[in-house]
Amino acid sequence: MLHTTVNLAITSSSPTEHSSADTYWCRIGCFISGNCVVHQFCRVGTLAMMQGGAAISKDLPPFTVARHGLNTLCGLNSVGLRRAGLTTQERMELKRLYHALFFRSQNLRETLADARATFASPRAKILLDFVAQSKRGVCTPKGQMDDEDAAGVVDSRDHL
Repeated sequence: MLHTTVNLAITSSSPTEHSSADTYWCRIGCFISGNCVVHQFCRVGTLAMMQGGAAISKDLPPFTVARHGLNTLCGLNSVGLRRAGLTTQERMELKRLYHALFFRSQNLRETLADARATFASPRAKILLDFVAQSKRGVCTPKGQMDDEDAAGVVDSRDHL
C-alpha cells in the first residue's frame, strides 16, 4: 500500500511500489493522500488529487479530486490549478467542461463528442483525451454503487 502525503508528487518517470509488488503510474504532478488505494494499472491524471481514504479502480481524470469512497469525484482540484498558475479563465473553462462531462444525461461517448466541439483549450484537450483514452472507465461524481448502497444503507461520513 502506498503511503504518501499531499505534498509529494509522483512523476510519470518513476513507478511506485506498493505492498503487492505491482506498480502503477501517475501523470506528472498528481497528489495522493494517506490511506488511499489505487488498483494496479489505473491512470492518475496531471494535477489530480486523492483525499485520504479514497479508493480507485478506474482512471482518475486530470485536474480532479477523488473523495473518500470508491471511484468518486468531488470536483476539480481548484487549489492545485491555482497554484499551478492557471488563469481564472482557464479554471472556469475546466469547470464548465467538468460539468459538461459528468452532469449530463447522455452517455460519456456522446458527451465527449459534444465537448470536443465546444472546448478547445490545451487544458481541456488534456482532460478530453484522457477520458477518451480510458480503457478502465473513469471515476465520476456519482461513484460506483456497491451492495450496501443498493440496499439503501447510507454511510454517515457521506453527509459530513
